This record gives sequence, structure tokens and C-alpha cells, in this order.
Amino acid sequence: MGRNMDEIIGYCGLNCCTCPIYVATREKDEDKRRRMRADIAEEIRKHYGVEYKPEDINDCDGCGSESDRLFAGSNN
Repeated sequence: MGRNMDEIIGYCGLNCCTCPIYVATREKDEDKRRRMRADIAEEIRKHYGVEYKPEDINDCDGCGSESDRLFAGSNN
């Protein structure tokens, strides 16, 4: 039986469907996706003191998925 995407829990402990990076990956509207990534970069800076640019927020399908697309910050 296949996994339901709302059941994917990343190694970080987050439910991928509530993760802003995962949600931005699925956004179809390019302008909205750009704004979402800018917001994510700002939140990372505020909470973790790590400087990201919106273009640094890459696509992520969740580390529990079979895809190779994983947020680069997960490797840090």
C-alpha cells in the first residue's frame, strides 16, 4: 500500500505537509512561491541566525519520500 503524503514525517520530526519549504515546493503560482521562499529565508535568519537568500530555498519533497529533492539546509 502506498504512503499518503500527509503521513510523511521528516527526520527533523516535522510533518512535511505543514513544513513551509515543502508547501512552497508544491505552490503552482511562481510569484507566491517566490514570496513564500523570501518569508522562509527571513524566518531561518531570525530563528537560527543563518543567512539564506530566497533563491537558496530549494525544492524539497521530504526526506521520508522516495525523491532525491531535499532542502539543502537539511544537510547542514
